[in-house]
Amino acid sequence: MIKFGTSGFRAVIADNFTKESVCKIAHAVAKIMNEDESVEKIVTFGYDNRFLGEFFAKWATEVLVANGIKVVYYNHSVPCTLIAHQVKQHGVGLYITASHNPFYYSGIKVFVERGREPNKEFTDRLTKIANKVKYSKIK
Repeated sequence: MIKFGTSGFRAVIADNFTKESVCKIAHAVAKIMNEDESVEKIVTFGYDNRFLGEFFAKWATEVLVANGIKVVYYNHSVPCTLIAHQVKQHGVGLYITASHNPFYYSGIKVFVERGREPNKEFTDRLTKIANKVKYSKIK
């Protein structure tokens, strides 16, 4: 089950942090962006050096693009603050990281307008969509 806490979704890699969970989150972000006409349909996406970070970022990017979202994708590890800063120019930011958690964790941070973390209403909406969608139905 996907549950957002402080500064994003974190879980043990291959347990609850999987390709499926990341794609479900990307699907939910795309759905929200496509439903909200006031949001610029661009996601800035980055990752850190955590195990499989590049792959998780690519899989999520594929889902976003398939759902009509333009992606500014960094093809190398970048600092989280870069993504937050770029969101000041583009709609939403996503970043694969586990921050301070042990090496066997990974996570995904979401940034919204002005590089801020999303409010509870946004993360509740994102969580609901992500947990409801069947993985086999994701573009």
